[in-house]
Amino acid sequence: RSSDLLRPLFSNLSGSNAAMSALRAAGLPINSTTIAMTDKMMSESMPVNRNALSMMFRNVTSHSNVSPESIVQMTKLNMPLTESNVIQFDNYRNFEHQITGDLQNVANGVADILEEAINLVGGEDSQIFGGLSAGEVISKVLDLIDTDSLETIAPDGGDQTVAAQSGNPEGPIIVTGNVSGNVGSAVGVLGEVLPESSGSIGNIAAETTAEMSTNPNLSLTAAEQQTLISDLQGILILAGESADIHEPLNPSEVITTVKELVQEYPPDDIKVVEAELTAYSEESNEATEEGNLQNAARADIEHLKGEGAGTNESQHTNTEVKSAPESSNPVTASNAAQVQEGTGAVKSIKAQIHEKLNELLKSDGFSKMVKDSVKSQMSIKPEDVAKPGKIEELYERIQKTSGKISQLMESIARSDSPVAASAQGLTDNVNFMNQLNEFVNYVQLPLKMAGEDANGELYVYTNKKNLANKDGNFSALLHLDMEHLGPMDVYVTMRDYTKVNTNFYLESEEMLDFIESHIDELTKRLTDKGYNTNTKVTQKEPGKPITPITAEFTKEEASTAAPVTVARMRFDVRA
Repeated sequence: RSSDLLRPLFSNLSGSNAAMSALRAAGLPINSTTIAMTDKMMSESMPVNRNALSMMFRNVTSHSNVSPESIVQMTKLNMPLTESNVIQFDNYRNFEHQITGDLQNVANGVADILEEAINLVGGEDSQIFGGLSAGEVISKVLDLIDTDSLETIAPDGGDQTVAAQSGNPEGPIIVTGNVSGNVGSAVGVLGEVLPESSGSIGNIAAETTAEMSTNPNLSLTAAEQQTLISDLQGILILAGESADIHEPLNPSEVITTVKELVQEYPPDDIKVVEAELTAYSEESNEATEEGNLQNAARADIEHLKGEGAGTNESQHTNTEVKSAPESSNPVTASNAAQVQEGTGAVKSIKAQIHEKLNELLKSDGFSKMVKDSVKSQMSIKPEDVAKPGKIEELYERIQKTSGKISQLMESIARSDSPVAASAQGLTDNVNFMNQLNEFVNYVQLPLKMAGEDANGELYVYTNKKNLANKDGNFSALLHLDMEHLGPMDVYVTMRDYTKVNTNFYLESEEMLDFIESHIDELTKRLTDKGYNTNTKVTQKEPGKPITPITAEFTKEEASTAAPVTVARMRFDVRA
C-alpha cells in the first residue's frame, strides 16, 4: 500500500511536521531533501515563507551534489554559491576540509614524480613527461622548493661545520652534539594557549646517535641524515668543490647544493658520458689487443731463437727483430694500460659524479627531505601564529606553491593526477577561506612541530553589531588535531584585556593527565605577560557526536553575552 511505502521515508522525521506543513503551504515537493532543507532553515532562525522556501529550493536543486544543509548555511552567510565554494563548504561539514591532508598528498606526489624521473634518466622512455626529458622534470621538481621558506624544518641547534676529508669521502662523520625534543602544541588567539614542551605522548625524546647531531624537525632518521651528508660530501669532493657541510643537517643548504650540482651536471648528460666512456673503452681495448699481439710475436721469436739459432732463417729473423727500434711498436700492453688510466681518469670522474648524484636523488633520505620541504613551505611554526603578517605570508606561500605544482602537472601531462587534484584543492580551500573571512573570522593553521605535523582551526566569535567597540573582549575556539595528543578543542575568552579563561576539552584521560602536567607552563607564561589566567581541563563526553566547524559559522551568541570585538583576520592572496 502507498502508506506503507511512505512510512520508511519519514520514519525518522517525526520532528519535521512543521517543515512538511511549510512545504505544503509553499507548494513544494515533500521528500527527504526538502525536509532537511526546511529543518535547517528553521534551526538557523531563517524565514520559511513561500518566497524564502522557493528560492532556497532552487538553490538546493541547482547544487544537488552537496547536502541541502550546506546550501542553507551558505545562504545565511550570504556567501556566493559558486561550484568551488559549495564543494568546499560541504567538505567542511563532512570533516574533509583540512589542509594538512592535501599537503601530505602533494608532498608524496611530488616525491613520487622525482623518483619516476630519476629512474628514467638515460632510458628510452624519458620523453613520457609530456615531451620533457627526465632531467628537465628533475630540475622542475627541485625548483618547486623555496629554500628561503624552510624555517619550520631548520635545525634547532647550533651551527657546526662538518668538513669531509678528501682522502676518505666515504668515511663516517664523527661529531658530537645534543638533540632537544621540541614538540610544541598549537597556539590560541593569544599565540600562547599551549606552551612548548619537551616531548609528547609516545614520542618524548628525539632519537640521537653518538656519531652525529641530528635535526629533530625532519622525518629522516639519524642514520639517513648522516648518510645524506656523507654522500653529498663525496660528490662535492669528486667535483673539486668545498665539502664543508653545516651540522645538524640543514635542508635549505642541502637542497641548494643539490640544485647547483644538477645544474652543473644535468642528469640527461649521463647518456653522453656513457657514450664517451664506451667509445674510449673500445679504443683502449683495440690498443691493448695490438700490444698483446706484438708481445706474443716477440715470445714466438725468442722461442724460435732457442730452437734454431744456427739457421740462416733464424739469424735473418733475429736480425730483423734486433734492428727494429723499440719506439716503432705503436702501443705496448703496459703503455696501453697507462693511456687508458690517464685519459679515462677525467671522464670517469664525471661519470662517477653523475652516478653518485643520481643515487643520492634516488635515496630514501633525499625523498623524505623533499616531502618535508614541500610541507614545510606551506606550514607555520606555532610561535609564529601571533606575529603580525605571518598568517598572511603562510597563505601566500600555499597559493604560490600549489600554483607551481599545478603548472608542473600540466607541463608533464599529469593534470588529471591525484597530486594535481590535491594542489587544486589547496588553492580552492585558500580561496574559500578568503571569502569566508568576509563573514566570519576563521583560519586553518597547518602547523609544523618537532617530529610531527598538526592541523589547527581558529575561529573567533564576533558580534558584528559591536565590532567598533574596543572593549578588550573576545572569545575564540581552537580545534587541534595532532599525531600524539589527538583531537583537542580549546575555548579561550578574554575580558577587559587582562582576564583570560582557557578551557581544554580532550578525548582521553591519558591526554588529560599530559596536559595537566604542563598546564603550569601555560599559566606562568600568560602571568608573565600580565594576564590574570584561569585554566580548566575537561574530558569530552564519551559518544558525543563531533560538531563540524561550520556549525560555529552560523551560531548565534547568547544575547546576554558580553560584546565581542576582534581585529579582522582577513587575508587576500589573490591580489
